Amino acid sequence: PAPEDVGDRFERTEDDKRTREAVADSFSDPADALSKLEGWKWRENAFRTFEIPAGNSPLASETTVINISIHRFGEEQGAKDALDYFAADVISTQGLEEFRIDRIGEQSRALRGAADGSNLVVLYVRNGNYLIRIGGYSLEGDPTDDLIALAQTIIAS
Repeated sequence: PAPEDVGDRFERTEDDKRTREAVADSFSDPADALSKLEGWKWRENAFRTFEIPAGNSPLASETTVINISIHRFGEEQGAKDALDYFAADVISTQGLEEFRIDRIGEQSRALRGAADGSNLVVLYVRNGNYLIRIGGYSLEGDPTDDLIALAQTIIAS
């Protein structure tokens, strides 16, 4: 997504790609994750982070950080399997809880909890052979609506 897709108060602070090994290293069991990524025919990843700069005086109720990570797999089944694996690892390592949202794309899961003194929401959205992870932080608010709107924008484009 472009900066205008997340809101005019946000600035892009990261724009990069991860290797298969770097993605695997983000899981609780990197060796297992690497094996699974290879089996699922993982092809590539790109990610971006957007933040409202502290100098813009964000409200405690606003979503202040949004990060998007898009994974492309060689086939749809790989993305399907990855969605559940990715979500399960985040639930077990970060203590997030699943909650219900209307489906976005062909498949979606929503997680929420506390992280580093903030409210964290993570959406996993699968469309074809793509798996999209969108995370958002708010000091006191709920980033859910902002993330859903962004996910719908990404899927529509």
